[in-house]
Amino acid sequence: MADSDADDEAATLFESSDDDDYEAAIAAQEAAAALQRRAEAGRARLLASLPPPGSADAAANRQRYVLQRQARRRVSSVDGVLSRSQCEALVAAAEAAAAARGGWRTARHAAFATTDLALSELLSGGGGAGLVVAAVEAAVRERVVEPAAAERGTHKDPCC
Repeated sequence: MADSDADDEAATLFESSDDDDYEAAIAAQEAAAALQRRAEAGRARLLASLPPPGSADAAANRQRYVLQRQARRRVSSVDGVLSRSQCEALVAAAEAAAAARGGWRTARHAAFATTDLALSELLSGGGGAGLVVAAVEAAVRERVVEPAAAERGTHKDPCC
């Protein structure tokens, strides 16, 4: 066999192998896309069967959240949730509560190492800590939770 014949045969084999690989890759992509469409259709049917967000119970709200993949992927940043004085008051209350109990906790979370204290310890620390926490709660609800809930069409009160 001449060199040019061998080159032609090798090129034909190489092209055939590439074509097979290419066709297999296209088939795999098409199968994945079909599965994705089926999953999205199933999610849409389940979402449509849920009660409206304002009248849903906590379980339905959780299910709606899980089914709304795109809503979970949205990242938001909110500036100015707390004023400087609110932040300073919260830090002072936390430091006072930690000092009253003999220091910060370091073993509250087995899976995630943190240095913190329980909110209940902050609230029981006295010195107006309850008022500080209530002001922070109100600010977060008003400036973060309610706007996010309105934007995403979910229940406003995450506690109920």
